Amino acid sequence: PEQSVFVAKVDDVPISCVVKRENKDDLNGVRALQQGDMDGAITLLERYAGQYPKNENVWMNLGVAYLNKGRYDEAQKALTSSLQLFPENTNALYYLGLSYFYK
Repeated sequence: PEQSVFVAKVDDVPISCVVKRENKDDLNGVRALQQGDMDGAITLLERYAGQYPKNENVWMNLGVAYLNKGRYDEAQKALTSSLQLFPENTNALYYLGLSYFYK
């Protein structure tokens, strides 16, 4: 992530990192999502994604929130962003498929 302050590597492959948390919009956005507050989740996750666009989990959770609100085009864009960062994210792929199904 952009906030990494240290990255441990083996054979030039990252195996772990230390991340400086500057705000909790991602965490609070996921909590809002889990509590069914889609509008709150979208507000927090959009703000975090705007600040840290390389976080595939934030894009996936934002896509799920859009999906739950019936905002399928926005869900597809967010979930595609997640998959561009981490193509093996099967959860993002699942939700992307659901967004196309519901649309």
